[in-house]
Amino acid sequence: MDFIKIGVAIGSGMVRSGLRAIMAFAAALVAGGLSASAATFDRTTLSDGAEAILLSGTIEYGDVETFRALSIKYQDAVILLDSDGGSVAAAIEIGKMIRIAGYPTLVSQDSVCVSACALIWLAGAPRLLSPEGSIGFHASYRNVGGRKEETGVGNALVGHYLTLLNLPQRAVIFATTAPPDKLRWLTAENKTESGIDFEYLERDDRKDDGQAAAKADAKAGGRKVAMPPPVIITSQPAPKVEPGQPVAPQPSVKPTVAELSAYLRGEMAKPETIRNLIVAMKLAKDDYPIMENHLIALSGNKKLWDHISKEVLGAMSATETEGDSFKFGGLLAKSEAKRLYYLGISRMKIEDIKEFVKYNYILSRNLNYKDCNGYFNGGVSDEGLIYRTLSSVRREDLEGFLMLYRRGIEAGLSDHLVDVVLKPEQIDVAGKTYVKLMVDRIMKLPKMDQDRIFAAIDPKDDAEVSDKDACEAQQILYGTMHDMDGALASWKLRDFANSLAR
Repeated sequence: MDFIKIGVAIGSGMVRSGLRAIMAFAAALVAGGLSASAATFDRTTLSDGAEAILLSGTIEYGDVETFRALSIKYQDAVILLDSDGGSVAAAIEIGKMIRIAGYPTLVSQDSVCVSACALIWLAGAPRLLSPEGSIGFHASYRNVGGRKEETGVGNALVGHYLTLLNLPQRAVIFATTAPPDKLRWLTAENKTESGIDFEYLERDDRKDDGQAAAKADAKAGGRKVAMPPPVIITSQPAPKVEPGQPVAPQPSVKPTVAELSAYLRGEMAKPETIRNLIVAMKLAKDDYPIMENHLIALSGNKKLWDHISKEVLGAMSATETEGDSFKFGGLLAKSEAKRLYYLGISRMKIEDIKEFVKYNYILSRNLNYKDCNGYFNGGVSDEGLIYRTLSSVRREDLEGFLMLYRRGIEAGLSDHLVDVVLKPEQIDVAGKTYVKLMVDRIMKLPKMDQDRIFAAIDPKDDAEVSDKDACEAQQILYGTMHDMDGALASWKLRDFANSLAR
């Protein structure tokens, strides 16, 4: 029901998984361009008995869950890196897990770790680098028509991540000042200037350097190790930083509310974003214009984006010590959007509340039992299901539902509307009338059905309620409320809407 699930997931990730929650608000902001192929993870045991996890190839956000599973299984390992980068959002999430687990990170001989990969390497404790390995950084960017366009908001979010790793200000500057099409290499000569502490790992410091062992296994006919594609950003050797080279001003640790809001509105209004969202909902072609108008209207609501941006940035600051601020921010944004909608419904006219009840009654009658029970209990993962169902009944119902949603958001954001409060005696008499009408409705059913519905409406402790019974109970509850008339109906509808806001 809340538009964050279907309308705020900006950029390439879209609406495919709940974990992309800040991919409601972080993935598209900091993505360095998503690739068509995910990273490859291989594991080997080094000759000294230590476990090693090799990450190679282009990094995507789906790799976060792959790495999470490996981190649970192998709690004491060294992370070997050989990648030309990918999604910065994924790198940040993987980096947080590495820091929490206390893994060392290593770029070994003949390996290259640049862009998003370098952000993962920074999370290591310790950070290890072979003299023959290469670490390179550049500013965050997004792809605009095949052109790499630097994003200040992305750089700021990278800066926020680096502060979580306790890196100094000069490390933020070092990691974000090279243009998107160039690299700033980390070397022994600029180690102090960069503010990034690391240890050189000479070839004879270990019996195996991890990646060399993995390559040897492959040559010997053992487990195949997928090697990364060649680095195409630059073929030049790591340049030395010349004294007096101008350095860009340090980006802020996090974006301002105005910066984040403007960026989100701009991304949301892009035709390709809107098109991808609609395709993900699996709507009928005839419904495309309706949903397109809805998403365009939401993208233009500056007050909404300002409000959401403020809440998300506040959540980021509040959860810094937990290392999970991005994910929490996305969850908060979804919850806040729903709260605004329900708050708005409670402030609207009785006719609007009755319309809200009508759409829920339609859904209870037209969804299959499993989806119906999931919808009313917050367990529907198919983002377009509700819209397809309403349209299948009447296309006008889909359009009316979306219009009501936008009006509800507006009312929830309003500084001028006063919440309508009922007197206790009004709530009491309206509630008793509603219960009587509901019981009369149930008593018209066959005796077996009466018992099922009563048990579903008021289940005993630990009693299981089937999807069928739960859905038919919702039909009774919403149907009774929708059919009520007069002053008592107004009081009941208002009390119901106030309960949603609470």
